[in-house]
Amino acid sequence: MNYYQILGVPENATAEDIKRAYRKLARKYHPDINRENEEHFKLITEAYRTLIDPQKRKIYDRELKNRDSFKEYIEGLLKAILEKKRKNSKDIKLTLQLSLEEAFSGGKKDIRFKREDVCPNCKGTGIYEKSSLRRCSVCGGKGYRIKLGLKIPCVSCESKGFKINNPCPKCGGYGTVKKDIRKTIEIPAGIDEGDILVLKGGGSRYKENEDYGDLLIKVKLKKHRVFVKKGLNLYLTLKVPREEIYPGKIFSFKDLSGEIITIKIPENIDNSTLLKVKGRGFRNREGKFGNLFIRILPK
Repeated sequence: MNYYQILGVPENATAEDIKRAYRKLARKYHPDINRENEEHFKLITEAYRTLIDPQKRKIYDRELKNRDSFKEYIEGLLKAILEKKRKNSKDIKLTLQLSLEEAFSGGKKDIRFKREDVCPNCKGTGIYEKSSLRRCSVCGGKGYRIKLGLKIPCVSCESKGFKINNPCPKCGGYGTVKKDIRKTIEIPAGIDEGDILVLKGGGSRYKENEDYGDLLIKVKLKKHRVFVKKGLNLYLTLKVPREEIYPGKIFSFKDLSGEIITIKIPENIDNSTLLKVKGRGFRNREGKFGNLFIRILPK
């Protein structure tokens, strides 16, 4: 735990700065005002007594600066990994189910989801006017634990070194609340199974003045009642009365765009025959179209 941070002063603070900061905090957290402040008051007093004494402060400053370079590297690496994990946690992943028609034509789609946002009651601190702080019993107020000679961030207090008594009632001390979000998004024509739409700033955030994460929407296509999709090609099986399967017979049906397709039964058709309608299959986002294959079977 950093004594300068506890008192809220810079490392080059003068003795007068330290006294002024201590008096202000002592008035706020003195146990006579609220017994629950006792542990936090002890932390403040411990920091003050160390930094106000020139000899103790000199030793303390040396300990702060004399960190092993390898430890700093490993600890920095751990911090970077945790920060990356935390950043990723701001991203929200959703699965959006679309019909073949919706994926083929594109258009607008309404979606609903929940995201974490900064608590408006405590501004993300988890603390409000009736809260008090106590030293974390797991890390002893340091914000970290020593394992194999390395400083490992304390999970119990989330590296803060303290826990909150009587936390913010709106967020329970977490600093964030869940919000219901409604958005209308644009689905590009030709979107396919497994494609991911990225909405910048559509994710969560955990602190004020930080950017929101992203909303990552993975597309899943619903099974169609008529067409079977394989790549950009579509397959359709028409079951008709046997007596209607003869050369020259005409059948009509709608494709994915809603347009009418008319086919004529050729000579020598059997159960393995696939009739091809060029360019009337599925499409991709670049505008390339697959083909439609039709098999006609007797009922």
